[in-house]
This record gives sequence, structure tokens and C-alpha cells, in this order.
Amino acid sequence: MTVLAIIIGAAIGAPLRYSVDRWVHHRTAGLTIGSGRWGMVPWGLFAVNVAGSAIAGLVLVTTSGVGMPILCIAAFMAVWNLLSATGR
Repeated sequence: MTVLAIIIGAAIGAPLRYSVDRWVHHRTAGLTIGSGRWGMVPWGLFAVNVAGSAIAGLVLVTTSGVGMPILCIAAFMAVWNLLSATGR
């Protein structure tokens, strides 16, 4: 059952992640920070990682049974660090 859930999640999540990345990239094509090659920022990847971190953090907090705001912030930061390390 766990393997099936992973397969279904990947089948839905991967195309959705790619679509959001492409949409944000198209909307922010000329937006840079600084100049030159290092000024290019993958805003699509950034948006997907922030949204995914927020969702994963909220799921973690709501399923843990503890409703403290500090736990929500800690969960968000933990997942953010995990997901931000998976750049291109």
C-alpha cells in the first residue's frame, strides 16, 4: 500500500511541480538579481520549494496533534532546508 501511495504521489506531483516551475519561470523571465550569470534566479524552483515546504510543514503539524505555532515554524524550516538542498 505504501509503494502504491508513493507511485500515485509521484505521478501527480512530478508533472504538477514541472508545470508550476515552467509557469513561474515564464512569468519571471526577465527578473534577475545582480548581473551576469550569477544574477539568474530560478524563481520557479524557489516558488515550488516554498509552497511544498509550507504544505509539508502544515501536514506535519496537523497530523502530529500538537497545535503550537512554534512547531509549525520549526516544521516549515526543517522541510525548507531539506527541499532547498535539492536544487537543479
